[in-house]
Amino acid sequence: MADELSREERLASMARRFVDRARDQAVRIAELRPQVNHEHGKGEALLELRQLVHSLHGSAGTFGYGEVSIGAGEAEDLCDGLMAGGDSSVPSLFGDLDHAIEKLLALIKQLDAPPTK
Repeated sequence: MADELSREERLASMARRFVDRARDQAVRIAELRPQVNHEHGKGEALLELRQLVHSLHGSAGTFGYGEVSIGAGEAEDLCDGLMAGGDSSVPSLFGDLDHAIEKLLALIKQLDAPPTK
C-alpha cells in the first residue's frame, strides 16, 4: 500500500520523536541541575534527574546515539552514588555530576534526527 510507511521510515520517525523528547528532557535536566546542588542530593530533584538520565541512557542507544547514551549512563551512575550517600566522596560527586550534566546537555543540543527519504 502506498500509504504504508516502510520500516526505515517508521524508524526515522521514531528517532525524530526521540530527538524531540531528548531536547525536552534536556530543558528539565537543566532546570534540575541547580536544585540538586541546593538540596545537597537529599531531595526529589536528584530522583527526578536520575529518572530522566536513566531514560535517556537506554533510549539513546536504541536509536544509535551512542555518545548520548554513554553520557547519560555516566550521569546516572553519579546520581546513584549520590543517592547511596554517606560516603566521604559525596562532595566530589556533585562536581562530577555537574560536569557530566554539562557534557550531556551539550551532546543533546547537537542531536540531529536522521534524514528522511
